[in-house]
Amino acid sequence: MLFEQIFSGPVLRFVRALAWLCVLTITVLSLLPGDERPHTGLSGRFEHAMAYAGTGFLFWFGYSGPRDRALFWIGLAIASGVFEILQNFIPGRSPSILDALTSTLGLTFGFMAAALLRWGLSRGEGS
Repeated sequence: MLFEQIFSGPVLRFVRALAWLCVLTITVLSLLPGDERPHTGLSGRFEHAMAYAGTGFLFWFGYSGPRDRALFWIGLAIASGVFEILQNFIPGRSPSILDALTSTLGLTFGFMAAALLRWGLSRGEGS
């Protein structure tokens, strides 16, 4: 029950706010013209995967209901495809189905990592 105590009240609201801030950041960065988008120096696909993994991780911890988690996963997976389609109309950007798939894979990884961490923490609580 320690987990539920930690992830409640102000901490829960903070995690949810961070998750939505990640969505806003992904949206802005996905729709910026190519010459205005900041680059980390890493491969674009790795950037996609990490951005979506972190966002998925936060959503998994921020919303505990299986229905909520499923809806967020579906919504973010769809958004990754929509952002790629919209890049057809943005100067200096080029859409890629592989980028959308990489984003969705990163999202899935973030959800799985959060679930495994939660499982590990719950095993520790029972000891």
